[in-house]
Order: sequence, then C-alpha cells, then structure tokens
Amino acid sequence: MVNLYVCKLPSKRSYQEIQRLLPNISARVTQKISRYRFLDDAYRTLIGDLLLHRFFYLNTGYDLRKQRIEITNYGKPNIPTFPSFHYNISHSGDWVALATHHYPVGVDIEKVQPLESIVVKNLLSHREYNNMLKHDRPVQAFYEIWTGKESFVKATGKGLSIPLQSFSVTGMRNIQLINTTTEDIVKGYLCERYKDLSRYSLTVCAKQADKKSFNDLTECQFSWLANEL
Repeated sequence: MVNLYVCKLPSKRSYQEIQRLLPNISARVTQKISRYRFLDDAYRTLIGDLLLHRFFYLNTGYDLRKQRIEITNYGKPNIPTFPSFHYNISHSGDWVALATHHYPVGVDIEKVQPLESIVVKNLLSHREYNNMLKHDRPVQAFYEIWTGKESFVKATGKGLSIPLQSFSVTGMRNIQLINTTTEDIVKGYLCERYKDLSRYSLTVCAKQADKKSFNDLTECQFSWLANEL
C-alpha cells in the first residue's frame, strides 16, 4: 500500500527546540540542518526526518537510527536492510510530506503561488503547456502538472537526470504519463493527486500500484512527532 503522511510546521518555532530534538535524528540530517541559515528550513528538514523515523518504526518495529541509509548516484536514499520499505520526502511552505510504499515511490508538494510565464513554458512539454493554458485556473493547473512530473522522476530514482520534456503529465483527475517521443503511455507507475491541503498541490507517484493502492492522507501533529521520540 501507498501511505501518505503530512505534518504542518508548528506556529511557534525556536532554535532551542531544534537543538533539543537534534539528538533524536540521524547524524546525516543533523549536519544538513546545521548548514541552514533560516529557521523554517531547519524545521522542514527536521520534520521530514521525524516523520520517517516514526513511520519506519510503526511499519517495521525497528529503530531507523540503527539502520544504514545509502544514497544512490542520483541522490535518492534507501535502506538496504529493508528492501521492501521505500520512501520519499517533500516539503513546501508550511507543510512536509512523507510517502511510503513496498516499491519505489515519489512525492512532491508545492505551495500554489504566482508564476512567470516564461519560466513555466521552459519547464513543461508542449502538450502540458497547451493543456495548462486551456484550464480555467492555469496557475493551479501548472502546479498539478509539475507535482506529477516531480513525483514521477523521484519515484524512478533518477531525479532530474530524466529530461522534463521527455514525458507529459495529462489528466487533471486520472493522471497519465505519456512518452513525448513515442506517444505511448509510460507503464509501471501510477500517480495520485491529493486535494486535502488548501493552496497546495500534492501528488504521489508509485511503482507497481493501482488506484486501490493509495491510502487516504494522514495528517500528523508536530507535537505528537516530537513527543513520540
């Protein structure tokens, strides 16, 4: 099953709280947080790691801090001792999202905000750009297309080494991935769009999944994550 967990940044934030929680997360993430200049960036990364630790334990019964995490050549992390636990993390604005699955999975969340048209055109395929312009809410349509593209390339594990123009995301309800060269449907992956968060676009893409594989979104409170360490 494909599970999706989200957590909102707390309304009250402090460097003291970050420092208190750092001993409970991985050294790799602690080093990453130490390089941030802005408090919100530290919270987003911290929450992503807290979500991962908590739901790895609930799914496997093991402490993630005792497991080795490997980073692929394309930058995607995996846990070699648990090959059937795949995950991906994304954050934007006030929200952090974690997707898990028995097979490769990708998630992307984006806060919907104004865009520059010239930038948008360079990011989308010709088909996607035309579909966006036809939509009654083109900005919203862009983010729905974009989170579909991002979640797919993250699910493949190859990230942006996959040319963004090489495939198109079509369909606002039932998403399809189309190879722009052959016009064939990209098989093996399925994307699901979640409408639960106002002013945000959120899409999950999973390998070897069907519509019934996707569970409803689960919202977690930061206080619960912090107190369950």
